Amino acid sequence: MEESESENQTSLTRDFVNVLTGAGMTMERYRTAIAEIISSDGLRNLSKQLTSFGDFIRRNQEQIHSFLVALNHLPERLEKGVGALAQRGWFVDGEMSLSFIIETAKLGLEGQKELSDTHMVSHFEDQLDNIEARLIAFAPKREHVIRSTFAAVRRGDDALAVPMLFIQADGLCHDHGLGSFFMRDRKNQTVPAAMVKISDEGLRKSPLIAPVFQVLPLYMRPDERGPSFIGLNRHLVLHGEAVDYGTHENSLKAVSFLNLISWILEKWLEEKESSEDASMTAQDHS
Repeated sequence: MEESESENQTSLTRDFVNVLTGAGMTMERYRTAIAEIISSDGLRNLSKQLTSFGDFIRRNQEQIHSFLVALNHLPERLEKGVGALAQRGWFVDGEMSLSFIIETAKLGLEGQKELSDTHMVSHFEDQLDNIEARLIAFAPKREHVIRSTFAAVRRGDDALAVPMLFIQADGLCHDHGLGSFFMRDRKNQTVPAAMVKISDEGLRKSPLIAPVFQVLPLYMRPDERGPSFIGLNRHLVLHGEAVDYGTHENSLKAVSFLNLISWILEKWLEEKESSEDASMTAQDHS
């Protein structure tokens, strides 16, 4: 964000706080006059509550100002946090609070990657049953494969689970006519081909989803990774080049990826269906 824009936002939030503070002072100034006009208990209570609110605003205007400034920067902090997690192979889901995402990402950015990973492992362990159920509900024809794959995760058969989770992410995209997720668009090599076909700008701009519309370490090609690459990579796993990927953490990273792909597809299909219904309704009324 440019300095002038930041200064403008800070000025706006300060003005907003000043308005609220002024309102509180005004309510205090006219409290007696208002009380004489008010006759019912309900309105008397309302007058007291408004006065108390004005007092609260005056006492806490600095904290409120700080909160509003932080709120202005929330989208960029969230996008940065989600992007940092995605660079390490972790993908967020709808059950995570914004504070959890930001704080967990912050640990990684500050060099405490092991602690950040521990937070993510704990979250996806807790959510494993729910994610499995959501995937089966979304792709019922894949139930037997999904159940077998998640059973492997629970048993600790990670060398079997990781490639199957990647394959299912591809499969979900194929199910809805998007082709392989991991193929690149011919005209835009920086975006997975399946994501190019999802033209929903709301999804593309969502800070929780936006990183998937980029090239990430999880699906970098050999020429993008370089010889010193370390980490979980779909190509290394499915083409048999890596043999050390079978860890519990990598299984849960792959679960987080598959879960996000299903989430994106579900949101996209909902929006697509809504648009089609709206179009049909418009035609019926024409």
